[in-house]
Amino acid sequence: MKFESWFRFKEDTRVNGLRCNNQRLSLLSLLLRGASVLSDMVKLTKAKTFQAYLDSCHRRYSCVHCRAHLANHDDLISKSFQGSQGRAYLFNSVVNVGCGPAEERLLLTGLHAVADIYCENCHTTLGWKYEQAFELSQKYKEGKFIIELSHMIKDNGWD
Repeated sequence: MKFESWFRFKEDTRVNGLRCNNQRLSLLSLLLRGASVLSDMVKLTKAKTFQAYLDSCHRRYSCVHCRAHLANHDDLISKSFQGSQGRAYLFNSVVNVGCGPAEERLLLTGLHAVADIYCENCHTTLGWKYEQAFELSQKYKEGKFIIELSHMIKDNGWD
C-alpha cells in the first residue's frame, strides 16, 4: 500500500503563481515550486485531502462517485451480503473510508452494533462497519466492512 499527500484545488486558485483549479498536486511538487507555497497552503487547508493509493498490480474496488480506491480484491471475504440498496460485499479491510458513530441495528442476521462508513473523498455513504455482533454465529463479522455494490466499481486488472 502506498500513501501520498495530495492537495485538491476545486476553485480557481493560484499557488505561488501556478494556476491549480480542478487539479491534484502532490505535496512534493508544490514544495519544489518555492517556500511561499507553504504560507499559501495554510490558507487552503480546507481543500487538503489525504488518500491511500492501493498497489496498481492488484485488482481493486473504487468509489463509483469519485474513483477513490476502497479495497483490494484480496481483502474480499464474501459477495453474499444484502445492503439497504441491494447486493453488498464484505471486506476484511478498506482505505479512504471514514466511520460514523456506532448504533444498534436489527439486520437480517440479528442484532449488531454497526457504524455507517463513507468515502473520505466525496463523503458518499458506502455501507457500514460491524463493530459488535451479539450472536455467537455472527462474531466473525466484527471489525469487517460492508460496501454496497451500487457505490463501487471494479478497477485495474479485471478481465
